[in-house]
Amino acid sequence: MWDAGFSSMPTLLHCGFLPVKLFSSSRLLALSALLVVVVLQVSPAKAQTLEDALVMAYQNNPTLLAARAELRSVDESIAQALSGWRPNVSASGALQYQRTETNAAPFDTTRPNNYSLNLTQPLYHGGQTIAQTSQADNLIAAQRASLVNTEQQILLYTVNAYMNVVLARSVLGLVVNNEQRLLRQLEATEDRFRVGEVTRTDVSQARARHAQSQAELVQADGDLISRAAEFERIVGIKPETLSRPGILMGLPASLEESMQIAAAENPAILQALAAELAAQDTVDFEIGDLLPEINLVASYSRNEDISTAITRQDDITVQAQVTIPLYQAGLESSQIREAQQTASQRRIQVDETRRSVDANTVSAWQDLATSLAEVMAFGEEVEANQIALEGTQREAQVGERTVLDILDAEQELFQSHISLAQAERDAVVASYTLQATLGRLTAEYLRLPVAVYDVEEHYEEARDSWWGYGGLMGD
Repeated sequence: MWDAGFSSMPTLLHCGFLPVKLFSSSRLLALSALLVVVVLQVSPAKAQTLEDALVMAYQNNPTLLAARAELRSVDESIAQALSGWRPNVSASGALQYQRTETNAAPFDTTRPNNYSLNLTQPLYHGGQTIAQTSQADNLIAAQRASLVNTEQQILLYTVNAYMNVVLARSVLGLVVNNEQRLLRQLEATEDRFRVGEVTRTDVSQARARHAQSQAELVQADGDLISRAAEFERIVGIKPETLSRPGILMGLPASLEESMQIAAAENPAILQALAAELAAQDTVDFEIGDLLPEINLVASYSRNEDISTAITRQDDITVQAQVTIPLYQAGLESSQIREAQQTASQRRIQVDETRRSVDANTVSAWQDLATSLAEVMAFGEEVEANQIALEGTQREAQVGERTVLDILDAEQELFQSHISLAQAERDAVVASYTLQATLGRLTAEYLRLPVAVYDVEEHYEEARDSWWGYGGLMGD
């Protein structure tokens, strides 16, 4: 799964940086020295792999942790639904002291006490308990799909952040090399001007290109700082020495296969389907308000007076209560119609989600194909521009090319290296984007070396919990 890459393609960054020479500004000198240190840190020793970053994000990303907590909250809906099958038990009691004084007697004292125990066992609520239980399971299924969607988003954000840092560091290295090369070109042109081999125009052109490279150097440094900050926000740690990952292996061989997998496994579709079922359960629940309700009610009570001699009376009552709704001012009928329209909306949203997933799958597939083609094309462009630069330099030595020709050839080679770096980054991201569209960019499917979050554990605890409010916090 983690094998792959661009081993047969041109390498992006050729190390071996020369010492930075003095600039006219001490600020640029300090910046250049810092940039060289940053770029030279990109070495293969103890590299922080993309897999490492994905594991860190999976374990520590706050958005993902919050989504898991949200699922645990929704899990409680099954316990609340199942409570409709369970009895309600209550107890009450009263201790009383009463003193009565009259003209006929000094006073009269009574101490009546009473206690009661009541139990109500629901037997039938118009099918509402069944509907509510089914609704809870479907809402939980929808929330689980939402959690998978969030997990995929975080992992894809991690891939983007990781590859953006890799790209920014690569571009920084290219910019540093380009600035140093243009500085040497400027110095050589000035030397040739002093001996009359070139004109002042040639010197100005070389100086302009060098000044442009200094601006690009500052921009590349700022971009790297921003990319590193985004990496830390998502992953939770600062980017250290990063490896250069390749495209994700094991992807479908065709667009048709990709669309079939996405239609069956994409979490957005699964969430929409579960939401549709939950909406239909709501219709069934509202219909239950029009049906009879049957409860078994049992009670035990004791009344006693211990003012003089203890007198006691115990009562035990068991009865079946039947409530038949006849007319409720049209409220229930309106609520049923409302639920039916919501269910219709959810059905339409399923179709909308399917279309969106189909379009995203086609787009992701095409982006991957395009980026892979660009990697090959820009690789060939780098080779061609390298040969063109060497030819231009040889021709300039015999007076057939100008300084501007050399500067243009160097700039074209530099830009082709940048384009290749961008294409390599895009290819890696596109492969993971396609995997996410399929619904397979998860820790479990990627086989990350991490304990996969168990969505069943808390659900089963909540389902079997008859009382208590602690010990179900989860991780």
